[in-house]
Amino acid sequence: FRSHTEALLSLWLENVPKYTCVFLKLILLHSLIRSLHSPLDTLFKSVGNLKWYQLCEGVMLSFPVVASYLLLQAGCEYYSVFIAIIVFELLNFLLIILIAKRICKLSLKDYFSFVVLKCSFLFSLFIITYFVDQQISSIFYKIVCTIVSLIISFMMFWVLCLNNSERKSFSLIIKRTNEK
Repeated sequence: FRSHTEALLSLWLENVPKYTCVFLKLILLHSLIRSLHSPLDTLFKSVGNLKWYQLCEGVMLSFPVVASYLLLQAGCEYYSVFIAIIVFELLNFLLIILIAKRICKLSLKDYFSFVVLKCSFLFSLFIITYFVDQQISSIFYKIVCTIVSLIISFMMFWVLCLNNSERKSFSLIIKRTNEK
């Protein structure tokens, strides 16, 4: 999917608009960053202390509107809006982590080692695969590369990202699904 965006979109759209592939990739990157935010959201809700979290969230997520307006007024490309959203989402994420450390006593070391580092590792595998895939011109080898990268990514995820209890839970879910 990473390197075949235009081909996939052309299956759906007769004429793929100019910035569609860039928009889609930037939206996926934003979604990846935002997915790291959801557990922190749950943490604040479980602690019940939402004041500073909501204040930071509201202020930081309103900045992209102003930044986007200024970027477009300055003549920047349309996709610069998504870049502004991503930058402010990263800043928001870092601020939320610092607030969680202070209010919820979140261990930054544990959070980065158990969550961010593991997600970053998998993301870097996809980036490496993307650049390798860009060097291959044959569609057959591109398909093979994609399948191999998915298998390697799953294996790395299984070994490096899941602990024993998570592996057991995942295996039970697979067994239950196969029994049905």
